[in-house]
Amino acid sequence: MKPRSAPVWGVLLCSGGLAAIAILTASGVTPLADSRVSTEFVDFSWWMAGFLVFLPVGIAAYLKPDAVGPILVAALLPQMMLPTVLIARSIATKWGDGTEFFGYLYPALMALLFSLAAGIGTRIRVYRGNRTPPGADEPARPETSRLAP
Repeated sequence: MKPRSAPVWGVLLCSGGLAAIAILTASGVTPLADSRVSTEFVDFSWWMAGFLVFLPVGIAAYLKPDAVGPILVAALLPQMMLPTVLIARSIATKWGDGTEFFGYLYPALMALLFSLAAGIGTRIRVYRGNRTPPGADEPARPETSRLAP
């Protein structure tokens, strides 16, 4: 692994870890009273925690501004897999009501948020890189010593 790709792998680890936790902690089909059932194929609270990946995205874009594309793919790919898993599980168990396809709205909103965070991180990096330190525009003065003749 190249050191340059470390921010991309870090974002993938954060986003993929949250997606894996959301899938693994889901309760599945749970029987309720009166012959009713509750279905949960993806834990909603962990899925919504994926919105917090904007922080690693912004930091990674700051560290590696020329890799914003791979950073966004690394952040969004696991989040796009969650509604896919949700739809596949609801079709396989025949418990879905057709509204599962709206699950793709969350990754679309995440894409907007992550793009904004990546843009801000890149802008901060560019801004900090173009600044001149205080006193840099002044001409250098030669050092003089009082002890020298």
